Amino acid sequence: MAEGESKDSQERKRMVQEHENGKPQETRQILDHEALRQGKEEHVMRKAGEATKGIQEHRRKEQSEEMEAEEKPPVVGSVSVQVRLKLKMDFSVTGQEGSEKRKEFETKLTRDLANASGASQNCFHVKSISPGSVIVDLQVMSEASVR
Repeated sequence: MAEGESKDSQERKRMVQEHENGKPQETRQILDHEALRQGKEEHVMRKAGEATKGIQEHRRKEQSEEMEAEEKPPVVGSVSVQVRLKLKMDFSVTGQEGSEKRKEFETKLTRDLANASGASQNCFHVKSISPGSVIVDLQVMSEASVR
């Protein structure tokens, strides 16, 4: 016990600390009772309210920062990856290289990939299509790369 500090004073400090550490309802009830007993209700209620308000503001700030981090993924620059897809389908559906049927197949494939991923269709570039069922080599680019 610090010099000149009563046991009641130390107990109030402990309760305020507990209040600030996330036990507001229970601590506030104890503080209210203590304040009435001591005749200092207004002072204790103000301190408890300030602590609660500070905790709530801190939590809102943390939530806001988490949401911003989720909404804005860091873009380091132009990023791309090479992907090989093996599609279990007859190779004849792809058409001959350079044909209109091949262009339609590639367009449908990139549109489906864009819809499934939420990325722009421009992020997907078919590099080659070969038999073995259907093997598609793709380059997948970040949104920043295609802007």
